[in-house]
Amino acid sequence: MKRLYKTAAALLAAAVLMTSLLTGCGASGPTEKDAKKYVKAVLDLMCTGDYDHSVTFSDVEEGDEQASRNAMIDSIVSSVAEENDLTQEQSEKFREYITQAFATCRYSVKNASKTEDGGYDVVVSIEPLLVFDGVSDALNAKIDEMTATEEAAVSMSKEEQRAALTDTLFEALNKNLEAPRYAPAEEVVVHYGLLGGSEEGSEEVYGVDEEAASLLGAKLFSSEGM
Repeated sequence: MKRLYKTAAALLAAAVLMTSLLTGCGASGPTEKDAKKYVKAVLDLMCTGDYDHSVTFSDVEEGDEQASRNAMIDSIVSSVAEENDLTQEQSEKFREYITQAFATCRYSVKNASKTEDGGYDVVVSIEPLLVFDGVSDALNAKIDEMTATEEAAVSMSKEEQRAALTDTLFEALNKNLEAPRYAPAEEVVVHYGLLGGSEEGSEEVYGVDEEAASLLGAKLFSSEGM
């Protein structure tokens, strides 16, 4: 069962990689304000499904913001469900958890400094959400309960045992969202720069590439307690 929440953690940390969003800027290049607004918009879109609509993403049509976020969450749930043989009901519980976990994230864009390539290094402060606090203890307590006596150990099939542990896992995870706790804030520097538009006559496209975005995703959720 530990494989389940470790897989979930890895996917949560990599979630920003799925939001390979681009935004176009004028030929004169972006400003510090553009860089800060873009980085915040990427995080807002992923975590809440909404963002400052003065930022234009090349692959998200206005009005489709929630659909884009839902597609990202669907991908996470599908991967975890397939690897861990989750039932449809368990998959829905996990979907609800993921949706709420993203909405509970804490972050703020601090400042941006211009770089030689015409882009900006943007500083983001993130308080990692302690999603796994107490989860191991809850699972171990449930295992002890199910194996307390020989009668208890043989009374449940493997499928029933797995279902009971999965329910315990979701109960513990959701409990952490009822009164969320966070690790101390950490600062992450991501580069906002030219991504495309190098062909003559095409519009310059600035944004955060996947490598930079992964730095953000890796900090949103703490692995403490795993």
